[in-house]
Amino acid sequence: MEESKQHAGRLTNGYSIEMAVEVLDQQLKHIPNVKIWAVFMGYSRSYFSSKIKEQFGKTPTELLRDIRIKHIYNQILTHPNETSYGVARLVGLENDDALYKFLSYHFNTNFTELRRSLLNGRQMKDREQSGLKN
Repeated sequence: MEESKQHAGRLTNGYSIEMAVEVLDQQLKHIPNVKIWAVFMGYSRSYFSSKIKEQFGKTPTELLRDIRIKHIYNQILTHPNETSYGVARLVGLENDDALYKFLSYHFNTNFTELRRSLLNGRQMKDREQSGLKN
């Protein structure tokens, strides 16, 4: 699990770059940004960023955004009554304002609209699977 080779960008004997997405997925609540993610993994930010791009073909910011939205979707679908503040904290954001800014900037939506869209989509899918029509 841990990488034993020494690298110029290594701060501690942390995780291998290959495990970065898995670690982010499991520890998202504690990782608000790329800088913290890099430190969490045991690398300097610049070394971490270049190695992530090499390994995954995306920047750390893109991966963080993708994992975060996946967790937001899952949280809404599994806990539809969760507050925006609760979801924000679970995905590594400081508060509901940060969640609204994240959703607005990256996806041109807000928490209320996203939840409505996801839950309406789920209801339609459930109806289709059960053979019911509108």
